[in-house]
Amino acid sequence: MNTLKLGDHGSTFGGNPLCTAIAKTALAIIVEEGLAARANETGTYMLEKLEGLDSSMVSAVRGRGLLSSLDVKRDANVNSHDLSEIMRDYGVLAEPT
Repeated sequence: MNTLKLGDHGSTFGGNPLCTAIAKTALAIIVEEGLAARANETGTYMLEKLEGLDSSMVSAVRGRGLLSSLDVKRDANVNSHDLSEIMRDYGVLAEPT
């Protein structure tokens, strides 16, 4: 750290020794704990459950890993915020967009 002088590090998204060490540690944890494989496995399970929903409000389900999407029909007459709160009550965190 003594090599950085005033003005050397001025980029919001640029690298530095601290963020590099953190990124290397985070990547090592992802590999050691098999987080990508777990996300794929859990995401597959979640998509199967979402695709099995019997709902006239849902027009499509898609996703990859733990990032999934439900398309709600425009004429479903449902408030997305209310729907995300109902989903939260069932253990699913959703962004009401």
